[in-house]
Amino acid sequence: MRVEFVKRFPISVTFTNPVNEISSQAHKKIGWEIIDRFELNGNKYLRLAIEMNESVL
Repeated sequence: MRVEFVKRFPISVTFTNPVNEISSQAHKKIGWEIIDRFELNGNKYLRLAIEMNESVL
């Protein structure tokens, strides 16, 4: 997926709920960086980004 997406999108952005510690740690482990925190409908979220041309291996 990254091989195709990097052609159009140099950076990928996603979000996760920090309550889901497994997801948060998995994203950090492969290089996603926290760029923002926000709240929606009373829930707190982390916004994460990664450069698509970086290897996650």
